[in-house]
Amino acid sequence: MVTDIKHLIETSKSFGILLEETAEDYEILAKDLLIKIFSRKQVPVVSFPCDKETYKEKWGAIVRISEIVPLPHKTSIKLPKEKYDIKEVSYEESADNLSLVITSKKGQLLKDELVFENLLPQVDALICFLKDESKVTLFKNRIQIPENEKIIFIKNNQKTLTEEILELSKTLEPNLLHDQNTATLFLAMLLEETNNLTEKINKELLILGSLLLEKGAQIETIHEIRNTDQTKEFHLLGRLLARTYIDETLQISWSFVNRRDFQKTNKTATAYLLSNLLKQVKQLVPKQKFRVIVWQNDKGIDAIVAANEQQGEKDMIKIAQKVGVSLDNNFFLAGPFESFSQAEIKIRQLLKEDTKNSFTE
Repeated sequence: MVTDIKHLIETSKSFGILLEETAEDYEILAKDLLIKIFSRKQVPVVSFPCDKETYKEKWGAIVRISEIVPLPHKTSIKLPKEKYDIKEVSYEESADNLSLVITSKKGQLLKDELVFENLLPQVDALICFLKDESKVTLFKNRIQIPENEKIIFIKNNQKTLTEEILELSKTLEPNLLHDQNTATLFLAMLLEETNNLTEKINKELLILGSLLLEKGAQIETIHEIRNTDQTKEFHLLGRLLARTYIDETLQISWSFVNRRDFQKTNKTATAYLLSNLLKQVKQLVPKQKFRVIVWQNDKGIDAIVAANEQQGEKDMIKIAQKVGVSLDNNFFLAGPFESFSQAEIKIRQLLKEDTKNSFTE
Protein backbone atom coordinates (compact mmCIF):
# COMPACT_ATOMS: atom_id res chain seq x y z
CA MET A 1 0.00 0.00 0.00
CA VAL A 2 2.81 2.42 0.86
CA THR A 3 4.35 1.80 -2.57
CA ASP A 4 1.00 2.44 -4.29
CA ILE A 5 0.50 5.70 -2.38
CA LYS A 6 3.99 6.92 -3.22
CA HIS A 7 3.44 6.08 -6.90
CA LEU A 8 0.15 8.01 -6.94
CA ILE A 9 1.79 11.04 -5.34
CA GLU A 10 4.71 10.95 -7.78
CA THR A 11 2.50 10.62 -10.87
CA SER A 12 -0.29 13.08 -10.01
CA LYS A 13 -0.16 16.67 -11.26
CA SER A 14 -2.83 18.17 -8.99
CA PHE A 15 -4.24 17.36 -5.55
CA GLY A 16 -7.23 17.93 -3.35
CA ILE A 17 -7.02 17.57 0.44
CA LEU A 18 -10.09 16.76 2.53
CA LEU A 19 -10.43 16.98 6.32
CA GLU A 20 -13.16 16.47 8.87
CA GLU A 21 -15.16 19.59 9.74
CA THR A 22 -13.96 19.00 13.31
CA ALA A 23 -10.34 18.27 12.40
CA GLU A 24 -7.76 18.55 15.20
CA ASP A 25 -5.06 21.21 14.92
CA TYR A 26 -2.38 18.62 14.15
CA GLU A 27 -4.46 17.37 11.20
CA ILE A 28 -4.87 20.90 9.83
CA LEU A 29 -1.12 21.44 10.30
CA ALA A 30 -0.56 18.24 8.28
CA LYS A 31 -2.70 19.69 5.50
CA ASP A 32 -0.74 22.95 5.58
CA LEU A 33 2.54 21.04 5.45
CA LEU A 34 1.44 19.24 2.30
CA ILE A 35 0.20 22.48 0.72
CA LYS A 36 3.55 24.11 1.52
CA ILE A 37 5.44 21.29 -0.21
CA PHE A 38 3.08 21.19 -3.20
CA SER A 39 3.45 24.96 -3.59
CA ARG A 40 7.24 24.72 -3.63
CA LYS A 41 6.93 22.03 -6.32
CA GLN A 42 4.53 24.24 -8.30
CA VAL A 43 1.80 21.59 -8.00
CA PRO A 44 -1.79 22.91 -7.97
CA VAL A 45 -3.73 22.04 -4.81
CA VAL A 46 -7.09 22.80 -3.20
CA SER A 47 -8.39 21.85 0.25
CA PHE A 48 -11.72 21.60 2.07
CA PRO A 49 -13.08 22.72 4.44
CA CYS A 50 -11.62 26.22 4.75
CA ASP A 51 -9.56 26.91 7.86
CA LYS A 52 -11.47 28.47 10.75
CA GLU A 53 -10.39 31.90 11.94
CA THR A 54 -9.49 30.51 15.37
CA TYR A 55 -6.93 28.21 13.74
CA LYS A 56 -5.49 31.01 11.60
CA GLU A 57 -5.14 33.29 14.62
CA LYS A 58 -3.47 30.58 16.67
CA TRP A 59 -0.93 29.27 14.16
CA GLY A 60 -0.49 32.28 11.87
CA ALA A 61 3.02 32.97 13.24
CA ILE A 62 4.45 29.74 11.81
CA VAL A 63 2.10 28.69 9.00
CA ARG A 64 3.92 30.44 6.18
CA ILE A 65 2.92 28.97 2.86
CA SER A 66 4.35 30.35 -0.34
CA GLU A 67 1.91 31.32 -3.06
CA ILE A 68 -0.50 28.42 -3.55
CA VAL A 69 -0.62 27.23 -7.14
CA PRO A 70 -4.36 27.36 -7.95
CA LEU A 71 -6.16 24.73 -9.96
CA PRO A 72 -7.16 25.77 -13.48
CA HIS A 73 -10.74 27.02 -13.30
CA LYS A 74 -13.15 25.40 -15.75
CA THR A 75 -16.37 26.94 -17.06
CA SER A 76 -18.93 25.15 -19.18
CA ILE A 77 -20.87 27.06 -21.88
CA LYS A 78 -24.10 25.29 -22.81
CA LEU A 79 -26.53 25.96 -25.63
CA PRO A 80 -29.49 24.04 -27.10
CA LYS A 81 -27.94 21.32 -29.27
CA GLU A 82 -30.84 20.37 -31.50
CA LYS A 83 -32.15 23.90 -31.99
CA TYR A 84 -28.96 25.13 -33.65
CA ASP A 85 -27.57 21.90 -35.12
CA ILE A 86 -23.96 22.80 -34.32
CA LYS A 87 -21.58 21.85 -37.11
CA GLU A 88 -18.27 22.98 -35.62
CA VAL A 89 -16.70 24.72 -32.62
CA SER A 90 -13.31 26.42 -32.89
CA TYR A 91 -11.50 29.38 -31.39
CA GLU A 92 -9.48 32.36 -32.55
CA GLU A 93 -6.93 34.37 -30.58
CA SER A 94 -6.14 38.07 -30.79
CA ALA A 95 -3.88 40.26 -28.71
CA ASP A 96 -6.59 40.87 -26.12
CA ASN A 97 -9.25 38.23 -26.57
CA LEU A 98 -10.00 34.58 -27.16
CA SER A 99 -13.02 34.10 -29.43
CA LEU A 100 -15.09 30.94 -29.58
CA VAL A 101 -16.42 30.40 -33.09
CA ILE A 102 -19.57 28.29 -33.24
CA THR A 103 -20.79 27.24 -36.67
CA SER A 104 -24.53 26.55 -36.70
CA LYS A 105 -26.69 25.15 -39.50
CA LYS A 106 -29.88 26.75 -38.14
CA GLY A 107 -29.33 30.43 -37.77
CA GLN A 108 -27.63 32.83 -35.38
CA LEU A 109 -27.17 32.05 -31.68
CA LEU A 110 -29.13 34.07 -29.16
CA LYS A 111 -27.01 35.16 -26.20
CA ASP A 112 -29.91 34.64 -23.78
CA GLU A 113 -29.81 30.93 -24.57
CA LEU A 114 -26.18 30.55 -23.55
CA VAL A 115 -25.74 29.05 -20.07
CA PHE A 116 -22.46 29.56 -18.20
CA GLU A 117 -21.70 26.98 -15.50
CA ASN A 118 -18.67 27.07 -13.20
CA LEU A 119 -17.45 23.50 -12.82
CA LEU A 120 -16.28 21.98 -9.56
CA PRO A 121 -12.51 21.74 -9.02
CA GLN A 122 -11.05 18.65 -10.70
CA VAL A 123 -7.88 16.99 -9.37
CA ASP A 124 -5.77 13.99 -10.28
CA ALA A 125 -5.75 12.64 -6.73
CA LEU A 126 -7.36 13.20 -3.33
CA ILE A 127 -5.60 13.00 0.03
CA CYS A 128 -8.18 12.43 2.77
CA PHE A 129 -7.82 12.78 6.54
CA LEU A 130 -11.16 11.04 7.07
CA LYS A 131 -11.61 8.24 9.58
CA ASP A 132 -14.75 7.04 7.80
CA GLU A 133 -13.99 6.58 4.10
CA SER A 134 -17.67 6.98 3.14
CA LYS A 135 -17.49 10.63 4.26
CA VAL A 136 -15.69 11.51 1.04
CA THR A 137 -19.15 11.72 -0.59
CA LEU A 138 -19.98 14.67 1.69
CA PHE A 139 -17.64 16.76 -0.47
CA LYS A 140 -19.23 15.90 -3.83
CA ASN A 141 -20.74 19.39 -4.09
CA ARG A 142 -17.34 21.05 -3.54
CA ILE A 143 -14.94 18.98 -5.65
CA GLN A 144 -15.13 16.33 -8.35
CA ILE A 145 -14.41 13.02 -6.64
CA PRO A 146 -11.94 10.93 -8.70
CA GLU A 147 -12.07 7.14 -8.99
CA ASN A 148 -11.28 5.13 -5.87
CA GLU A 149 -7.73 4.23 -6.92
CA LYS A 150 -6.92 7.96 -7.02
CA ILE A 151 -7.99 8.54 -3.40
CA ILE A 152 -5.46 8.28 -0.54
CA PHE A 153 -6.82 7.80 2.97
CA ILE A 154 -4.25 8.77 5.59
CA LYS A 155 -4.88 6.78 8.75
CA ASN A 156 -2.43 6.83 11.64
CA ASN A 157 -2.97 3.28 12.86
CA GLN A 158 0.55 1.92 13.33
CA LYS A 159 2.35 5.27 13.35
CA THR A 160 1.45 8.81 14.32
CA LEU A 161 0.06 11.11 11.64
CA THR A 162 3.24 13.19 11.96
CA GLU A 163 5.35 10.19 10.95
CA GLU A 164 3.01 9.27 8.09
CA ILE A 165 3.04 12.80 6.64
CA LEU A 166 6.83 13.07 6.99
CA GLU A 167 7.29 9.81 5.09
CA LEU A 168 4.92 10.86 2.30
CA SER A 169 6.37 14.38 2.12
CA LYS A 170 9.86 13.00 1.56
CA THR A 171 8.51 11.35 -1.59
CA LEU A 172 7.96 14.83 -2.99
CA GLU A 173 10.92 16.60 -1.39
CA PRO A 174 13.67 14.39 0.10
CA ASN A 175 15.47 17.28 1.83
CA LEU A 176 12.38 19.11 3.09
CA LEU A 177 13.67 19.38 6.70
CA HIS A 178 16.50 21.64 5.53
CA ASP A 179 13.86 24.41 5.62
CA GLN A 180 13.57 25.73 9.19
CA ASN A 181 9.91 26.69 8.89
CA THR A 182 8.99 23.21 7.61
CA ALA A 183 10.84 21.64 10.55
CA THR A 184 8.94 23.98 12.89
CA LEU A 185 5.59 22.95 11.41
CA PHE A 186 6.45 19.27 11.83
CA LEU A 187 7.47 19.83 15.47
CA ALA A 188 4.24 21.76 16.14
CA MET A 189 2.29 18.90 14.62
CA LEU A 190 4.19 16.34 16.70
CA LEU A 191 3.64 18.24 19.97
CA GLU A 192 -0.06 18.76 19.23
CA GLU A 193 -0.63 15.12 18.31
CA THR A 194 1.22 13.74 21.35
CA ASN A 195 0.03 16.42 23.78
CA ASN A 196 3.53 17.78 24.31
CA LEU A 197 5.12 14.32 24.12
CA THR A 198 2.97 12.82 26.86
CA GLU A 199 0.87 10.48 24.69
CA LYS A 200 1.58 7.87 21.98
CA ILE A 201 5.22 8.32 22.87
CA ASN A 202 7.97 5.85 21.91
CA LYS A 203 11.66 5.82 21.10
CA GLU A 204 11.11 6.71 17.42
CA LEU A 205 9.09 9.82 18.26
CA LEU A 206 11.71 11.08 20.69
CA ILE A 207 14.34 10.62 17.99
CA LEU A 208 12.12 12.49 15.52
CA GLY A 209 11.65 15.36 17.98
CA SER A 210 15.41 15.57 18.48
CA LEU A 211 15.97 15.57 14.72
CA LEU A 212 13.50 18.41 14.19
CA LEU A 213 15.25 20.48 16.85
CA GLU A 214 18.60 19.81 15.15
CA LYS A 215 17.06 21.15 11.93
CA GLY A 216 16.25 24.43 13.67
CA ALA A 217 12.61 23.95 14.61
CA GLN A 218 11.52 26.94 16.73
CA ILE A 219 10.21 25.22 19.84
CA GLU A 220 10.01 28.46 21.86
CA THR A 221 7.58 29.91 19.30
CA ILE A 222 5.46 26.74 19.42
CA HIS A 223 5.33 26.82 23.24
CA GLU A 224 4.31 30.48 23.14
CA ILE A 225 1.49 29.72 20.70
CA ARG A 226 0.18 26.81 22.76
CA ASN A 227 0.45 28.70 26.07
CA THR A 228 -1.34 31.74 24.64
CA ASP A 229 -4.15 29.52 23.37
CA GLN A 230 -4.58 27.86 26.77
CA THR A 231 -4.48 31.24 28.56
CA LYS A 232 -7.40 32.50 26.43
CA GLU A 233 -9.54 29.63 27.71
CA PHE A 234 -8.21 29.71 31.28
CA HIS A 235 -11.17 31.43 32.93
CA LEU A 236 -13.77 29.29 31.17
CA LEU A 237 -11.76 26.16 31.99
CA GLY A 238 -11.71 27.19 35.66
CA ARG A 239 -15.50 27.52 35.72
CA LEU A 240 -15.84 24.15 33.98
CA LEU A 241 -13.49 22.38 36.40
CA ALA A 242 -15.44 23.81 39.34
CA ARG A 243 -18.44 21.83 38.03
CA THR A 244 -16.60 18.62 37.19
CA TYR A 245 -16.98 15.35 39.01
CA ILE A 246 -16.02 11.71 38.36
CA ASP A 247 -18.34 8.74 38.20
CA GLU A 248 -15.90 5.98 39.13
CA THR A 249 -18.43 3.18 38.51
CA LEU A 250 -18.83 3.99 34.81
CA GLN A 251 -15.43 5.71 34.54
CA ILE A 252 -16.87 8.99 33.29
CA SER A 253 -15.79 12.55 34.02
CA TRP A 254 -18.76 14.96 33.92
CA SER A 255 -18.32 18.71 33.35
CA PHE A 256 -21.05 21.36 33.19
CA VAL A 257 -20.99 24.87 31.70
CA ASN A 258 -23.95 27.24 31.81
CA ARG A 259 -24.80 30.18 29.59
CA ARG A 260 -23.46 32.70 32.10
CA ASP A 261 -20.03 31.01 32.02
CA PHE A 262 -19.75 31.71 28.30
CA GLN A 263 -21.00 35.28 28.73
CA LYS A 264 -18.59 36.08 31.58
CA THR A 265 -15.58 34.73 29.67
CA ASN A 266 -16.66 36.20 26.30
CA LYS A 267 -16.64 32.79 24.60
CA THR A 268 -18.95 31.11 22.10
CA ALA A 269 -19.72 27.40 22.36
CA THR A 270 -18.20 26.14 19.10
CA ALA A 271 -17.10 22.57 18.35
CA TYR A 272 -13.51 23.85 18.15
CA LEU A 273 -13.67 25.42 21.63
CA LEU A 274 -15.36 22.41 23.21
CA SER A 275 -12.90 19.93 21.68
CA ASN A 276 -10.07 22.05 23.13
CA LEU A 277 -11.75 21.98 26.54
CA LEU A 278 -12.08 18.20 26.26
CA LYS A 279 -8.33 17.92 25.69
CA GLN A 280 -7.58 20.08 28.73
CA VAL A 281 -9.99 18.06 30.89
CA LYS A 282 -8.12 14.97 29.75
CA GLN A 283 -4.85 16.49 31.01
CA LEU A 284 -6.15 17.78 34.34
CA VAL A 285 -8.74 15.23 35.46
CA PRO A 286 -7.73 11.69 36.52
CA LYS A 287 -7.89 9.39 33.51
CA GLN A 288 -11.35 7.94 32.81
CA LYS A 289 -12.85 5.91 29.99
CA PHE A 290 -15.20 8.70 28.86
CA ARG A 291 -15.32 12.49 29.13
CA VAL A 292 -18.59 14.42 28.90
CA ILE A 293 -19.12 18.18 28.76
CA VAL A 294 -22.72 19.39 29.04
CA TRP A 295 -23.35 23.04 28.24
CA GLN A 296 -26.20 25.53 27.99
CA ASN A 297 -26.87 27.69 24.96
CA ASP A 298 -29.73 29.81 23.64
CA LYS A 299 -31.52 26.74 22.21
CA GLY A 300 -31.24 24.51 25.25
CA ILE A 301 -28.75 21.98 26.59
CA ASP A 302 -26.21 20.13 24.43
CA ALA A 303 -23.41 17.70 25.20
CA ILE A 304 -20.15 16.46 23.75
CA VAL A 305 -19.06 12.91 24.57
CA ALA A 306 -15.49 11.70 24.05
CA ALA A 307 -13.42 8.59 24.69
CA ASN A 308 -10.06 8.45 26.43
CA GLU A 309 -8.53 5.03 26.12
CA GLN A 310 -8.34 2.74 23.11
CA GLN A 311 -11.12 0.49 24.40
CA GLY A 312 -13.27 3.55 24.92
CA GLU A 313 -12.67 4.60 21.33
CA LYS A 314 -13.96 1.24 20.08
CA ASP A 315 -17.06 1.62 22.24
CA MET A 316 -17.64 5.14 20.91
CA ILE A 317 -18.18 3.84 17.39
CA LYS A 318 -20.97 1.57 18.59
CA ILE A 319 -22.50 4.29 20.75
CA ALA A 320 -22.51 6.85 17.92
CA GLN A 321 -24.13 4.33 15.59
CA LYS A 322 -26.76 3.57 18.23
CA VAL A 323 -27.84 7.21 18.52
CA GLY A 324 -27.47 7.87 14.79
CA VAL A 325 -24.81 10.57 14.94
CA SER A 326 -21.44 11.04 13.31
CA LEU A 327 -18.25 10.23 15.23
CA ASP A 328 -15.53 12.85 14.74
CA ASN A 329 -12.08 12.38 16.29
CA ASN A 330 -13.52 10.01 18.90
CA PHE A 331 -16.23 12.38 20.08
CA PHE A 332 -19.81 13.10 19.12
CA LEU A 333 -22.38 15.80 19.87
CA ALA A 334 -25.71 14.98 21.52
CA GLY A 335 -28.84 16.99 22.20
CA PRO A 336 -30.67 19.22 22.57
CA PHE A 337 -31.94 18.28 26.02
CA GLU A 338 -34.49 20.07 28.20
CA SER A 339 -32.19 20.34 31.21
CA PHE A 340 -28.77 19.42 32.59
CA SER A 341 -30.28 16.58 34.58
CA GLN A 342 -32.07 15.12 31.54
CA ALA A 343 -28.83 15.25 29.55
CA GLU A 344 -26.94 13.49 32.34
CA ILE A 345 -29.60 10.79 32.77
CA LYS A 346 -29.85 9.99 29.06
CA ILE A 347 -26.10 9.98 28.40
CA ARG A 348 -25.45 7.97 31.55
CA GLN A 349 -27.99 5.37 30.45
CA LEU A 350 -26.45 5.20 27.00
CA LEU A 351 -22.92 4.70 28.33
CA LYS A 352 -24.13 2.33 31.05
CA GLU A 353 -25.85 0.06 28.52
CA ASP A 354 -22.77 0.00 26.33
CA THR A 355 -20.48 -0.74 29.28
CA LYS A 356 -22.74 -3.63 30.33
CA ASN A 357 -22.69 -5.00 26.77
CA SER A 358 -18.89 -4.79 26.58
CA PHE A 359 -18.63 -6.86 29.78
CA THR A 360 -20.94 -9.58 28.41
CA GLU A 361 -19.39 -9.85 24.95
